[in-house]
Amino acid sequence: MSPHGHFSQIRGTVSAQQGPKPFCRDGSGKSRAQTGTTPSTRFFGINLFAGRRPQNLNGFWRVVAQSLSGSVALALLTVVCFRLQLNLATTACLYLIIIVLLSLLGSLLSAAVVSLIAVGCLAYYFAPPTFSFRVSDPLNVAAIAAFWIASAVISGLVYRVRRLAEGALSEIEDRTRAEDALKRSEAYLAHAQQLTKAGSWAYERDDTCEYWSAEMFRIFGLDPLNEHPSSDRFLSLVHAEDRQRVEEAFTQHSLQGGTFDLKYRIVRSDGQIRVIRDFGAAIFEDGVVTRSVGACVDVTEQENLTQELQRREAYLAEAQRLSDTGSFGWRVSTGEKHWSAETFRIFQYDRRTKPTMELVVQRIHPEDVAHAKQTFERASQDGKDFDLEYRLVMPDGSVKHVHVVAHAVRDKSGEVEFVGAVMDVTAAKRAEEALRQSEEQWRDVFENNPTMYFMVDATGKVIAVNPFGAEQLGYKVDELVGQPVVGVFYEVDREAARRNVALCLEQIGRAKSWEARKVRKDGTVLSVRETAKAVPRVNGPIVLIACEDITEHKRAEEALRQAQADLEQVNRVTTMGELTASLAHEVNQPIAAAVTNANTCLRWLAGHTPNLKEARAAAMRIVKDGTRAGEIISRIRLLFKKGTPQRELVDLNEVIREMIVLLRSEAMRYSISVRTELAADLPQVLGDRVQLQQVLMNLIMNSIDAMKDVEGTRELGIKSQHSENEHLLVSVSDTGVGLPPRHADQIFNAFFTTKPDGTGMGLRISRSIVESHGGRLWAANNSPRGASFYLTLPAKPEARE
Repeated sequence: MSPHGHFSQIRGTVSAQQGPKPFCRDGSGKSRAQTGTTPSTRFFGINLFAGRRPQNLNGFWRVVAQSLSGSVALALLTVVCFRLQLNLATTACLYLIIIVLLSLLGSLLSAAVVSLIAVGCLAYYFAPPTFSFRVSDPLNVAAIAAFWIASAVISGLVYRVRRLAEGALSEIEDRTRAEDALKRSEAYLAHAQQLTKAGSWAYERDDTCEYWSAEMFRIFGLDPLNEHPSSDRFLSLVHAEDRQRVEEAFTQHSLQGGTFDLKYRIVRSDGQIRVIRDFGAAIFEDGVVTRSVGACVDVTEQENLTQELQRREAYLAEAQRLSDTGSFGWRVSTGEKHWSAETFRIFQYDRRTKPTMELVVQRIHPEDVAHAKQTFERASQDGKDFDLEYRLVMPDGSVKHVHVVAHAVRDKSGEVEFVGAVMDVTAAKRAEEALRQSEEQWRDVFENNPTMYFMVDATGKVIAVNPFGAEQLGYKVDELVGQPVVGVFYEVDREAARRNVALCLEQIGRAKSWEARKVRKDGTVLSVRETAKAVPRVNGPIVLIACEDITEHKRAEEALRQAQADLEQVNRVTTMGELTASLAHEVNQPIAAAVTNANTCLRWLAGHTPNLKEARAAAMRIVKDGTRAGEIISRIRLLFKKGTPQRELVDLNEVIREMIVLLRSEAMRYSISVRTELAADLPQVLGDRVQLQQVLMNLIMNSIDAMKDVEGTRELGIKSQHSENEHLLVSVSDTGVGLPPRHADQIFNAFFTTKPDGTGMGLRISRSIVESHGGRLWAANNSPRGASFYLTLPAKPEARE
């Protein structure tokens, strides 16, 4: 038998299915108990129990009154019958009517008294002789006797019938009262079920639905008039995830009986999901299960509240776990304590342990016990909030730092209870200690490090300087603090220093380095390399500056630069010495041409008719040849010039052409053809013209040296073009002997050479020059023979024309 099994036709119509009704059948607002009577107690408008008064009158006087009433009626009837001269039989019949009515309305005794009076009246007034109680005619005696017997019988029968009727009507009245009480009870139950959202049900052994309350239909969203749920219909309402569990539970109950308590979800026809709690119990008769009864409660709101409470508790527990904060309650009068799960975790006690003050004190560090106890005792006595920090010693010997904050509250009876939080601040304490040590270490580094440190605020004023930094500049610390940081810079470098500090403040967190010069208090100049970074602070960003004294480094660098310049000069002089014959030939050509043109000019002027036009043309050629010779000598002098490199915008193609002019005679000397392929739209580069000339001259000379002893075609190719990343690419190729086998990676090393009279510094100096210009120099073998040297230099896009 399943509590919600087979739903057969529901027997009868249960008034509660239609909702609570007024406590009456006719639909009026009053019940029969309120009207004081019932329709069945009236007969032809006469109240049959009008004589049933409350027992407040004496029975005797009631009989007397009824007897007098009957006697008066009998007297009146006698007068009427006597005047009408009715016979004895007719009058007796009329008397019987009065006696019957009296029997119905009065008591049996009053009816008997009236019967005796009636017998006397019949004998006195209607039986001859009249006005005498003596009856002469035996027939009249028989008639009077018959009247008396009939009245007695009728009075007895009427009295019995009346008693039976009274009993029946009393039973009907009691039943009516019971029905009214039952209806009131059902209405109360229906109202109670509606208020509590609890419906009741009953099923017979054969799974026939014996009863479903109206609230059951409302809970399941069914119509009690138009829809009778079947077994399949009920199961279809159960949520798909709960259906199998519900069916198994009901099947087990049908087989084993007993009670069940089941919670499941239903999906109503309107799509609402409701949570139902179903209670049921089996009813046994003679040891056999005859039916199941139970109740369904709609617990959707409670379930939602429970889930919301559980969700909030989970959030609170997770928040406490993440923040290492537990909560507690402490009732002072009883010593009772309540701990959250996180509090148990902080104190490392099992959650099944009952928290007490003794357990708390047991964990407190011995050095903190006295202070903690004093705080707890004072709080319990004063009933005031307290705030306390102390250490805990864990079972494994580790130490925790906790911060306890509690608020005192009082209930209606005045009892004090503390509600508070326990925060595990061990990590914060460790961080504070680490920060303190870090600050001490940093302070030691700041004050004792042999590097100048400055702290500058957003306005450019010094807010801190280490003693070493002040000492290096010849000042005391307090002489620099509060002063503009640019005040210690060389006057020419102050604007650049101001811009660098401002740039650091614009790009907070990014380090920036620069070199500058500072002036000591005695006027001497220091060269420094500064690295600065702006960091945010509560009161605004500050700039941290580390200064390194590179004065000696700058001097060494300048000496090295001078030595390198001297070496480059030596290299150029050496190269020029090797080219003396070629350069002499190169200079001799324009000079010889100028002499020839001078002689020609003289001949045109010495004639009988001077040819001034031809003489002028010859003179112009003399000027041109002289200018050409001067330019060659100027370039040679420039290569021999000794001075500091000067950066300027240089046309790289023009430098290539100048070197070709200088070295053309050397190439022709060894039958070397020169082929150029120069891009027309090359931008200028920023560099030192003499140094770039030296690089190209060195590369061209190396190519000439590599080809002067080879057989076959001797060709020198020079090419300029655009490269990637806004660079220019220049290549010098030859058909010579190529790079030295097994030593190709060493040709740029200092003092490495393959020439018997070489210094091994040419390519090394050339690479240094190119790299100082932001470029790159490398070499590769050609196929089938020869080598190519490549150099890249950064272009200056703004120099394009």
